[in-house]
This record gives sequence, C-alpha cells and structure tokens, in this order.
Amino acid sequence: MSKIIELETFYELIQNINIEDDLKKLIEMLMIILKERFSLKSIILFLLSQEKVSEYRFADKYLQEIEHQDKLLLPAKDSVMQTKNGFEYTFCFESEQDSISGWILIGTDKRLTEEKEKRMQLFVKNVFLYFIKLHRVRKLSFHDEFTGLYNNRYLREYLKKESERALRYNTFFSIIFLDLDGLKKVNDTYGHLYGGKLLMEVGRLLRKNTRNSDIVGRFGGDEFLIIIFGARKKETKVIAERIRKKIKSFEFLKNENLNIKITASLGISTFPDDSNEVEELISKADKAMYKVKKRGKDGVECYEEEE
Repeated sequence: MSKIIELETFYELIQNINIEDDLKKLIEMLMIILKERFSLKSIILFLLSQEKVSEYRFADKYLQEIEHQDKLLLPAKDSVMQTKNGFEYTFCFESEQDSISGWILIGTDKRLTEEKEKRMQLFVKNVFLYFIKLHRVRKLSFHDEFTGLYNNRYLREYLKKESERALRYNTFFSIIFLDLDGLKKVNDTYGHLYGGKLLMEVGRLLRKNTRNSDIVGRFGGDEFLIIIFGARKKETKVIAERIRKKIKSFEFLKNENLNIKITASLGISTFPDDSNEVEELISKADKAMYKVKKRGKDGVECYEEEE
C-alpha cells in the first residue's frame, strides 16, 4: 500500500515541480512537500560534493543555505533518536554512479508510526534523489562547459517561451548579441587552453555586470547573448555600453601573467519592436553587431530597419 501511495506522490511531483529552477528552489519545493505531507517540525539536508558540503535548513517556511568547506562524513546508516524536543530521524541517500550523496535530518514532535517512517524513507531515498539527479542532468545539458553560462540550446528555448509570454501579457525585452574582438588571436598565440580560460573570465564578467533577472549565455564560439527584461533599446544600450567598457578595461589571464586586453562588438534588437519571431530577433541583433565590426569593432549598435 505504501508503494502505491509513493508512486502517486511521485507522479504529483513530476507534474508540479520545475526542474529548470535553481537547485536551492528545487530543494525548497521538495522540503515544503515533505514537511506538509508528514507534519514535520524541521528538515536539514546535507549534500556532499568533492569540494564542499552544502547544508539546507528549512524551518518556518524559510530555506537557509550554508556551505561547509570542511568535508563531513556521510552517516553510516539511517537512525532515529529521542531529543529534548521530540525525535530526530536521519535518512541517508547515495548514488555512486552519479556522484551524489547526502543525508536528511528530520525533526518531529512525536515518534512516527512504522508505516509513516517507511513512507518518508522511500520519499527521501527515491523522490529527493531522483529530482537532484534530474536537475544535475538538466543543468549539464543547458550549460556551456567552458563558461558555466547557459548554452545555445537553452537560450533558444528560453527566448521562445519568453516571446510567447511577452505577447500574451503585452511586455517587451531586448537582446544583446556580443562578439569578442580578438579571441582567435589569443587562441593562435597562446593556444586554445588559454582561450578557454579567457572565455571563463568573460562569462564571470558578464554575470557580474548584469542583473540577476537577466539571462546570460554563450551562443557559440566567441559569441554571447544577453536577454534584458523590461528594457527597450535606449535602456539596453546603456547596459551594453557599460559591458563594453568593462571588457575593454579588464586585464584577462592575469593569473597566467599574460594580462591580455581584448574588446567586444555588441548589437541590440528589441521584442516585439524589431520582430516577434525569435530567430529573426537574433538575426537582427547579429546584423547590428556586424555593423560595429565593419566600422572598426569595439562598439555598440542598435538594429534599425534599412530604408
């Protein structure tokens, strides 16, 4: 009977949880469901990785994330112990194939029945682990290996969804198409390894100089695409100019004692002013960027219809 209930729970979760959310939000959703389903007092999740241990504390509808640099050991087995305020359950989970391991500490006012304990154990070991694995696979498939930014596939899918939403709610957004000036020279002079490291630094620089709500991705090669919400060309050009100046003034690969200077050419188009079709919108931002290339690089250009 408990397995049937768990399968029903599993089906409900698949329908209602968005695995495209960041990991913290995904864990928060899972903890809310777990807390409400089993009337729990507190939940603490520990996720182990090679570099660190991430701790997620959920109490009073608030999720707190804490990072531990010291390696913590996975408990040897599941356990239950009585405390001053009730009972504390420890449930471990591990997937060697996916390099995922961790454990959950659950606080209750009174001891759970044997059936309820088994159901909660199934939930933690199957449902929690499933979604964390699924999130990791999804993240790998939608992120660029060099920069950690979103990749071309994600950008196109996101733009399609965002354009549909913008048409439905009569909103707008702009995109910046950015092309690095001189990455080929870096690759030819120092090798692709250093070119890859430079791309990583560009990715961090772009993320640092955009809002949390904006989407930043590597479109391919030395090209990047940034989605700016709630902005038309005038506001977006200010952002693009700031990014251009940051790239121009930055010394790349300082840790390798190379101190490389590069520039960037940026083109802008706006939805739905320039187009309500994603591919055409990208193409127009690309055309605006090439205007900058033709006149000498290191600049910003907004797309304008040619007469």
